[in-house]
Amino acid sequence: MSPGVRRLVPGVLWFGLLAAWPGVCGCRAEPPPGPTAQVSATPDLTTVSRVLAVMNDRLAVMHDVARWKWAEGRPIADPARETQLLDRVAARGREKGLDPTFVRTLFAAQIEASKQLQQADFGRWKTSPPPAAAVPPLAVLRERIDAIDHQLLDSLTAAEHTLTDPLVRGQIPGLADTILTGDGVDPSVRATTIGPLLGR
Repeated sequence: MSPGVRRLVPGVLWFGLLAAWPGVCGCRAEPPPGPTAQVSATPDLTTVSRVLAVMNDRLAVMHDVARWKWAEGRPIADPARETQLLDRVAARGREKGLDPTFVRTLFAAQIEASKQLQQADFGRWKTSPPPAAAVPPLAVLRERIDAIDHQLLDSLTAAEHTLTDPLVRGQIPGLADTILTGDGVDPSVRATTIGPLLGR
């Protein structure tokens, strides 16, 4: 090997060492990419919880309604009154920017769930009448229900966009199990109450 080649070889080896050792040239070797982390977004259920809580409040009033009807010998169903209520809430919902068809469907489900509760009360009272107690007049009960209906429309307005999220709809049944827990609210009543929320 000539003297010139001998002088060149150490330089080549030193350059190769620099290239092979990232720390020397200021470069940090990156670890091989791993699997992409799965980030699951947890939906905010606050507004939906409020909707369910108001529904539960509405159902709770129905036991007093049933007591009044029982004492007065009135039937549980009142088709004319139910139609008036649905027309009224649909109009109010439209004023709040809600779909009146959805509002009508949801409140029709609340009425049906209410009748289920009242029917269960009547069924028990046929064999074991309720204890004598002062029952609020029907007008007072209707005022209470009307106030709750206002609250339900307000809560629906606040939750409108959340309720269209499929992730939220998937959480509603479990959420309802923990919120719709009033007296007499069994799985059938609960399913009737939340049915329209699951179809949005």
